[in-house]
Amino acid sequence: EDYSGTNNNIFVDIEYVDDSGKPQSEKYYIDKAFSDNFEAGDLDTFIIKMREPIRKKRIRSFKLYCTGEDQWKVNFFAIHDLDTLYHFGTVHGNWIRTENDFIKIFVSNNK
Repeated sequence: EDYSGTNNNIFVDIEYVDDSGKPQSEKYYIDKAFSDNFEAGDLDTFIIKMREPIRKKRIRSFKLYCTGEDQWKVNFFAIHDLDTLYHFGTVHGNWIRTENDFIKIFVSNNK
């Protein structure tokens, strides 16, 4: 039987081009301490502090993946700049079934 929640460790990689034109990637473990994150039917929100303000970067993609044994159905994923409220990407109804699976969201508008 498939379940949509997970107890796996969840990560997001943010790939971008910095102000000098050099490709960069930042990896974040997303978790709230003492909370049961990523349970079926829940909407989990995390704040990530990047090395530079996100509006100064040209975002190329987001990669969402996990470690562990659980299958995980990602119903909704989005990244927003909290200062400008600019929306960077979403995905609906995709499964991460093994540690080798991932969801990659390519950003088409990098202004």
